[in-house]
Amino acid sequence: MSDWYTTSKPELSQGDIYVDVPTLYIREPVLTAATVTCTGHAQHLVPTQAEPELFGTQDRIMIGHGSLAHAVVLTHDCEIDKDKKYRMLALVRPLAGLPNEAIEEIKAHRRRRFFHLPAETELYPLEESYVDFRRITAVTDPVIPISKRVLSMQDHLRDSMREAFILYVTRAVA
Repeated sequence: MSDWYTTSKPELSQGDIYVDVPTLYIREPVLTAATVTCTGHAQHLVPTQAEPELFGTQDRIMIGHGSLAHAVVLTHDCEIDKDKKYRMLALVRPLAGLPNEAIEEIKAHRRRRFFHLPAETELYPLEESYVDFRRITAVTDPVIPISKRVLSMQDHLRDSMREAFILYVTRAVA
């Protein structure tokens, strides 16, 4: 049994780690896409510069940058039960390749924007990683099916991540 992770939780939970989750961010210039019907009824998306006065409260197709990567659920369990539509996830990145000084600071919790994740080898091959609180993506529930969940955090690790996230967002003194 792992000290840090489990695979036994049947339902979606804060601290679940998924594979192949779309993590997105928008950078300038902000682009939207319009659906255009061409000859033969084929539809294409055409990028256009975003015009703020056109947005209002309606959702639009946005063109962003991102990747399919490991991500961890940040949405609290009681919110998951109440809101069946949206889930908040943060990108999980490997520590490998970072400078040694950065790795030590992340492990010592001296970089609030990151949360250290110990490696796992028994349940799923997760290399030593970190949660990047700067890269949060909201997705709808069908985007993260249980079949893509590879690990769930043990309660003590999940509680530590939740506390680290609150400290990052509020800049409260620990």
